[in-house]
Amino acid sequence: MQMHRRGQLEAVQPGRRFRPLVAGIMVSTARVLTIGPDAYGIPHVYFEITMAPPSGRNVVHESRVLSLESFAELYPEPVGA
Repeated sequence: MQMHRRGQLEAVQPGRRFRPLVAGIMVSTARVLTIGPDAYGIPHVYFEITMAPPSGRNVVHESRVLSLESFAELYPEPVGA
């Protein structure tokens, strides 16, 4: 595993927020709820995603689960400190 990649995985912690690098009409923000292994020991990220248009109306909140590696690839941009 490359050092940069390892840093991305280690940055994913409960309470932190991330965004995808994809530009679009909707603004998506993922908030990490918890990280835990599945039945095979593969770490997974349980997160809440908020999607909102620029107007801020009709905000969508959903809970989702992805493997830690997939989450780090899809949501690489940390939000806030």
